[in-house]
Amino acid sequence: MNIAAALRSRGSRITFICRDLESNGLSWLASANFDAIRLPRPKTACKPNAAKPKHLAWLGVSLEEEIVQSKAALRELGGADLLLVDSYALDRRYESAMRPFARKIAVLDDLADRAHDCDLLIDGAYMRETNDYLSLVSKQCRLLCGSAFAPLSPDYGRYRALALPRRFPPRVVLLSMGGIDLANLTGEALKALAASPFNDAAIVAVLSARAPHIAENEKLGRKLGLRIDWRFDARDMPLLILRADLGVGALGVGSYERACLALASVTMAAADNQRENLARLGAAGAIFAENTIGDALSRIDEARVRSREKAAFNICDGTGAARICDEIQSAALR
Repeated sequence: MNIAAALRSRGSRITFICRDLESNGLSWLASANFDAIRLPRPKTACKPNAAKPKHLAWLGVSLEEEIVQSKAALRELGGADLLLVDSYALDRRYESAMRPFARKIAVLDDLADRAHDCDLLIDGAYMRETNDYLSLVSKQCRLLCGSAFAPLSPDYGRYRALALPRRFPPRVVLLSMGGIDLANLTGEALKALAASPFNDAAIVAVLSARAPHIAENEKLGRKLGLRIDWRFDARDMPLLILRADLGVGALGVGSYERACLALASVTMAAADNQRENLARLGAAGAIFAENTIGDALSRIDEARVRSREKAAFNICDGTGAARICDEIQSAALR
């Protein structure tokens, strides 16, 4: 979405192709005035015959159905100058099938666990190296690897000058466990915060309005006596991060957003595929990464907060989306 917004600001016409699933971003796309072709909601749960890619079941339909419907969508558009593929469930088979409908293909990935047929591959994970993909793409593929290419909104780069050391003990804790938070890490975090030395801090909790555990977590927050400001579908995340003194959040793009603005954060993996990146950020001293949120909160002191603020600030500078757009619009992709 951040790449699409950056490309649109440079004059590109953008259309998303999204399946109608519970966890997609179709409502956000509509609010941001993006065109979207909605692939139909699966009628029944699909169990893929193939064992790979590991996340193939996330499509909700068979790979063959995904390919047929994506071809129809691209045909409806009259083809594309660039098809940007962003799905852990898709690999070279899908991308190769799309070749007749797109002049160039780019892929967003951060797992380096499957082969791709693309002209440009983008992996904005911290310490990701081009060598990780050499056996997975062609020699002609351009590789953009490392957190310099983390595709954040340009607001993060603009606000970096305002990222000052935060108050300690923290007065405001930003809780952001991902929009949908199917695993309900939000509930786990609320219990940990209530049992922590920082249980008197105000909590700003960010979720999608479609998150399934909102009602139970609102009830839990009242039961625990916490002061919570619930924010649904927040559009001002950079400002919320700047105003917070401590973060508690899931890995993913959100962890790079918090790092860009030097917010020391307790960070958890919301899925097994995030554990490698979690370990790398933890080893860099950029996050608090412990077995549980409670363990991390119990070990926080001011010196450790200052150390993580400094290390986090050096992870990325918030201009990754612009670098990606430069590459997409370069002569190499024309």
